Amino acid sequence: MMPGMGERLTQLADHVAASLPGAVTATDIRRDELCCAVEREALPRVLQFLRDDPKCRFTLLCDICGVDYPDRERRFDVVYNLLSVSQNHRIRLKVETDEEQPVPSAVGLFSCAGWWERRRPTLKAVRSFWSSTTPRRRGKPRRCCWRTQGFEP
Repeated sequence: MMPGMGERLTQLADHVAASLPGAVTATDIRRDELCCAVEREALPRVLQFLRDDPKCRFTLLCDICGVDYPDRERRFDVVYNLLSVSQNHRIRLKVETDEEQPVPSAVGLFSCAGWWERRRPTLKAVRSFWSSTTPRRRGKPRRCCWRTQGFEP
């Protein structure tokens, strides 16, 4: 960890949590990155705050990925990784969802999100993830565990 990085990330976590009450439900610092749990409905507000706030300036959406936890009620985590070049910080946002509730699209705030949102073929519920009007990939989503765990498309 860089000297003072832990303190700077702790201050950033406090600033984000205080500025977005109810939207950010938990914060944690791991491997020089701030991780925040975010309510699904508040995602656009959180992304806009992180992009526009002078103490944050997370102007680069590095990627969007997903994690499947089959034993949970809200089994999917949609994970947003952002970078602040000017502040030299990284932040990871985690949004829990299920197969029925779509996650709000980030395309209006980060144009590159359209590419990530259209290309999430590794999760079963990919078609219902984003509530935007971006074109979807056609065909069956592929999951490598279908054969090993007995899931059928």
